Amino acid sequence: MGRLTLELLLRGAILLVVARVHPFSYDVHRYWARMHTASLTHLPYRDFGWEFPPLTLLVVLPARWLAVHAFTAVFVGEMLCAEYGSLCLLRRRFPHDANAISWYWSCVVLPLAAQAWFRLDFLSVLLATWAVLRILARRSAAVPITLGVLAKLWPAVLIVVLAAKHRIRRAAVATAAVAASVAAWFAFSPSGFDAFVRYRHGSGLQIESLVGAPLFAAGASVSSASDSYVVHRGSLGWVDPVLLGMFCVLVLICLLSARDRPVRVVSLGGGLVVALMLLSRILSPQYLVWAAPFAALAWASGQRVAALLFAVAAWLTAILNFEYAAFVRGDGVMQALVLTRNLVLVGVALALLRHAFAPGAADEEAVCAS
Repeated sequence: MGRLTLELLLRGAILLVVARVHPFSYDVHRYWARMHTASLTHLPYRDFGWEFPPLTLLVVLPARWLAVHAFTAVFVGEMLCAEYGSLCLLRRRFPHDANAISWYWSCVVLPLAAQAWFRLDFLSVLLATWAVLRILARRSAAVPITLGVLAKLWPAVLIVVLAAKHRIRRAAVATAAVAASVAAWFAFSPSGFDAFVRYRHGSGLQIESLVGAPLFAAGASVSSASDSYVVHRGSLGWVDPVLLGMFCVLVLICLLSARDRPVRVVSLGGGLVVALMLLSRILSPQYLVWAAPFAALAWASGQRVAALLFAVAAWLTAILNFEYAAFVRGDGVMQALVLTRNLVLVGVALALLRHAFAPGAADEEAVCAS
């Protein structure tokens, strides 16, 4: 039995368990409810709000012609292909590390995938993986970065990696491509763009987030907003710009540190992605798959500390996925689990960023360009 068959059977078994144990399909049903009425006279963005970037419309478009359960199967299949495609891209680019990447992916990423297959995040993971591999190969990454931003905004941090690698022209091209795409998005549908920007605006801090979790554990009341559970709904509006400012300062520090020394693409990109997750008032469990390709490559390259810490965070998040109702009810054990998970993610970000500027970063260029 070939590796492809075994890996697909493993994913099928996980899906079977998830379908019997926990209803992760709520969001998929919500996508269907929003999209099955779409037509040439009733297009998404122009006529009704859709809180995700435009490229996500491609993977939810089948809802126009399918019943809800058929669409669920198609959507999960699309996300499974995106997840498996990300793994295949990594193995193809690094054939000598294929076994290490596969084992890490199976043990660490698939527990997260049990929830993320029912969300849109693996689409951006696939595009970000493509972008990282093109950066490592010293080729232009403007197309995958731009497509990644049109699926989820977070792949834009890879532009910082290009700038840190002193590829200023390519960073400028990627920035211009992203800006033009976002401008086209706004020009096509100002109302849809506004719906995206205002999504969860003023809705407090998500109870899983770095700031929201300790407030929740301290007894802050919980409200429901935009299909999430938040604390201090309608207040603490100043936290979001402060956290964004902290991320901008981190980016500036990284760019200044890269002026006179080489940096590692995987470590810098992964560290910034994890930091972006943490410095946000929204940190849904499925967001951890954003860092999956970076963690898998870190493991394969021998950077065990960050990879093992991410594995711990991934498994804690997988437990949270199945005990989320208890967490929302204020279960002390689950609150401690989330607080621990967030601290571990802080350790992941610090370990990756520290390794990004450690001696020997120039060796990565020679290995990846060969």
